[in-house]
Amino acid sequence: MPGDAVTIAFYVGAIGVTAYAGFQIYRQPLKSYEIVKDFLVGVYALILILMLIELWRVAGGTRLGMEVYAPFSIGIGLTEAILLSAAAVGLYMRPVGSSLSTFLSDLRKNRVQAGLFAVFSIFSVSIIAYVAAFMPYSIEEVTALGGGQVLALVFPQEYVLLLCVVLFFFLCYPTVALFLATQNIPNKSFGGSLLSLPVGWAGVTIIYVVFEGFLWIEGLDATGLMYFLDAVLFFMVTRNFRKAALLAGLVVPVGVQGKGQDLSGKKIAGLEVEGFGGRPILLEAQPSSGFEEQVAGIVSILLSAGKSVFVFTSRGSRVQQAISAVQGVRLYLLTPTVSYYKQGERENEMLLSSANSSIVLDALGKSIGNSDQQVGIVFDSLSDLVLSLGFTETYKFLRSAFELCADRRVVSFFVLLSGSQDKNVENALTGRFPIIMANDKDGMRTIKASVSLPSKS
Repeated sequence: MPGDAVTIAFYVGAIGVTAYAGFQIYRQPLKSYEIVKDFLVGVYALILILMLIELWRVAGGTRLGMEVYAPFSIGIGLTEAILLSAAAVGLYMRPVGSSLSTFLSDLRKNRVQAGLFAVFSIFSVSIIAYVAAFMPYSIEEVTALGGGQVLALVFPQEYVLLLCVVLFFFLCYPTVALFLATQNIPNKSFGGSLLSLPVGWAGVTIIYVVFEGFLWIEGLDATGLMYFLDAVLFFMVTRNFRKAALLAGLVVPVGVQGKGQDLSGKKIAGLEVEGFGGRPILLEAQPSSGFEEQVAGIVSILLSAGKSVFVFTSRGSRVQQAISAVQGVRLYLLTPTVSYYKQGERENEMLLSSANSSIVLDALGKSIGNSDQQVGIVFDSLSDLVLSLGFTETYKFLRSAFELCADRRVVSFFVLLSGSQDKNVENALTGRFPIIMANDKDGMRTIKASVSLPSKS
């Protein structure tokens, strides 16, 4: 198989992977990371254009066309670097809630970042202008990866080393900015999830330096393989980022989250809400009692106390319908139709797999976080979990959920529908709770208020 055909195959694969990854980023409503999404969409568009031009070069490029190709391809490549750097700087300056408009205002306020970004941008533009004006290259036939001959630009080693300097700066500057940004996200649970972005950034840059630097100096054109490896790596990076960012957009508060307002004086079923922190509460409800209205009332009280409230409920449930109009609540909708996190119909909704308790626990842990954020959790309902997972798995889930909720910052309610499961199962579940409330035709009342469960400060 001739060398140019091998290269063409790599380019076709890279174009397919890049187009799919770019479309996935474009279609996701990453509101909390809008600046990263916008710049990544721009980068993906430029990469596709660049790879199509490269495909022309190896498939049927002409010497006349190569004179236009030179500044155009280098210009696109360095513009990608500028856009990626802008995304990194924007995320560093505002870890959550950044956009194009906030990027410009933040840049004006941060002189250090503005200066570094300006130096990198001016340096990159100068290289593009130098190539266009002085054409420091020759057009030659070089050996492709598979042994065939293709037209390529051959630059002197001095220019290649200069380009490597730019890439080294790009490796250090945006990667460090992205790493620091992940450390500044209010909910520390997302630090590890979003670290794939700077790690992938560094990996893509290193691959580029190896293929466009060292291999090119040796006279080997392996750019097709380079673009394919970069496309696969970048796809994996943006996929992980997309998944983490979807959930982060739901649970990470935009702006500074305070310690919450005073809960004194607020009561539920005759008990002071301020004493609920770190003590999971069971709400035993009669299915015919209109318990969803009581749940909506609990949600409103927690929201009024300044807590970030997360409700876990089945998709299309009565609880979802009751609280759909409540402003500020965030919903996890359990459904068997998904296997991982998936954006719901509304911005404050996330779909979770009802058949995977590990995913539900992961969402619970990330929602609670480990900062000063005050959290309210409403889990509706344990009865549905027993039906979908069985008693043993539900009991294990409840034990892990208790560990997560045993924190004074967290007020948690778990709903159990009376009579919806075997009485022995019901007794085993209710026996775990230090506080039990009942909701029936007479309204809500407290039937158990134990202090046996210690709270973590």
